Amino acid sequence: MSIDELRKTVAIIAAGKGGVGKTTHAVKVAEWYRRRGLRPVCFNADAFNTGLALDSYPALEAKRLELVRNGEIVKDGFHEMLESFATDSGPWVIDIGSNTYRQVVSYAAEMGLPDVLDSLGLHVLLHAVVAGGNMTADCVESVDYLANALPWPFVLVLNEYDGEASVGAIQYLKCAQFIRLAAEERIAGIVRTGTLTELQRATLERTKDLRLTDEEIRMSDLRLSDRIVLESWSRPFFSGLDSMLTAARA
Repeated sequence: MSIDELRKTVAIIAAGKGGVGKTTHAVKVAEWYRRRGLRPVCFNADAFNTGLALDSYPALEAKRLELVRNGEIVKDGFHEMLESFATDSGPWVIDIGSNTYRQVVSYAAEMGLPDVLDSLGLHVLLHAVVAGGNMTADCVESVDYLANALPWPFVLVLNEYDGEASVGAIQYLKCAQFIRLAAEERIAGIVRTGTLTELQRATLERTKDLRLTDEEIRMSDLRLSDRIVLESWSRPFFSGLDSMLTAARA
């Protein structure tokens, strides 16, 4: 995939469960584009996330996008998003809130968003987080909902900080859902993060309120040890996305 093709990509990050690392991944996707010299258009459409959110990272220049208000679809928000698709130079990164994602996805399908984006020559990837531990079942259910509602391929994000992502005793990458999506050629990439070390947890906790991108961390006056730890934490995100790009070029 060339730089010009990357400019035509839309990364929609969605999850049906909060606290699984969705917004963290959205930030890393935006950073990944920036590492390639692109300036993604970032939208935070998570109405309930006011702490760790795309627009709490000043360097990303993310905008709030209201798609749901008081349980009702905000059509003006969708029109704002469509206007950006039609007039801005991408790529785009859109973080959809877990509390409203079903409404947003349902309305996107109802309004024919896949056909609209196809007519604009845009390539959409659904970035879906599957967390480990006791959150895997809920995450798998949300992937099913996305797969049935929208036709786009997936980047599956296996967040295994708190345990292996498994369905029953079966690893997610060996479970029926993954096998089906792979057979349908709907897996564009896999980002897999492992268990955090004690040092990584401590460093992330101590620096979380700084809201610095990876590039800013490298240029910051943080202790060298902190910068090295944070870089090691970011590496699986970027390597997974790099692998997706390599596969697309094959």
